[in-house]
Amino acid sequence: MGSPTETVVPSSPRTGPVAMAEAGSLPAKSTDPLENFLRDFLLKGSPIGYVPLHGAVRFIDGVTSVLWYRNDPFQIQLFAVPPNHIIPEHTHPNVD
Repeated sequence: MGSPTETVVPSSPRTGPVAMAEAGSLPAKSTDPLENFLRDFLLKGSPIGYVPLHGAVRFIDGVTSVLWYRNDPFQIQLFAVPPNHIIPEHTHPNVD
């Protein structure tokens, strides 16, 4: 890398709601409910305070699942998977 005062510009800048939130600016409400869910989640700040106190962590076949945030019909989950673990083909009933 360069000197500590050198500005490094990424070769392909990130775009989209996450990059906009990192930059401190999000677009106005959208007509897309999923985009609005993401926008509202990012505006809330840290998701730690939104993790439900009961039933948020599950262990399924060696994989840890943490429910970060839910606002029906959407939710955000984090999955921790051990190295070299193969997730078998599966379905998610009742999910579009």
